[in-house]
This record gives sequence, C-alpha cells and structure tokens, in this order.
Amino acid sequence: AGARLALSGRREDALRQVAGAGDLIAPLDVADSASLQQALEQIRGDWQGVDMVVYCAGVYQPMRSWELDPALVRETLSINLQGVYNLLEAVLPDYLENGRGSLCLIASVAGYTGLPKALAYGPSKAALMISGIR
Repeated sequence: AGARLALSGRREDALRQVAGAGDLIAPLDVADSASLQQALEQIRGDWQGVDMVVYCAGVYQPMRSWELDPALVRETLSINLQGVYNLLEAVLPDYLENGRGSLCLIASVAGYTGLPKALAYGPSKAALMISGIR
C-alpha cells in the first residue's frame, strides 16, 4: 500500500508493456555504470530517492566446457555479477547518507550445484550467493 515502483531493464518497450499506472520507467544496462547512474538520477529527480532495489538482472547462454565462448562468459559475468557491484556503487552512497535502504539480490538454484550447459551462468549466480553482500 502506497509503494511506488520504478521498472528498469535494457528494453524500454518491454518495460512499457508490464508497467502499471503510476510506475516509473527507468531504462538501464547494469553492465554500464553510467547507465545505472543516469537511471538513478531520473528516479531521484522524480521521487527523491530509492528505498529498495530488487536486482533480478541475468543472462543465460547455454554453454558446456568444450563449447567455451570467452565473449559469452564475459557478458554473463558482466551482467550477472559485475552488474551487482555497479549497482552498489550507484545506490550505496545514498543508503549510507540516509541511514536506510534495502537491497534484494536474486540468484538461482544453478548457484548451488550448477546445471547442465551453465558453464558461466552457474558460477556467476554462486558468486552472488557467497559474496557476503548483506
């Protein structure tokens, strides 16, 4: 009751399809720190801050060890793991200054034991689970 929702993602058209009345659309790419900062500035401008961030960004490309594609590994780690640190860089200063703020990171069962064809995805989600970000 009374919550306001800002939706972010790389595809503005997809965000508009799921947005409800009163929701704020703030397109961004978690792999791009400047993009995150720009979206946060938009939200700050409209709402004077962020109370909670739910990080549900992720990319999965099927890959086995004998099909190693270094470019896909880099993309997966950039979005699934480095993106979290980019997010922290963007929101932590406000959280610390205000003495409040919440962060929810969505990982995956693939982080526990891995899944077939999850050569990069599984480790990227496992890293979120053991990162100590709390």
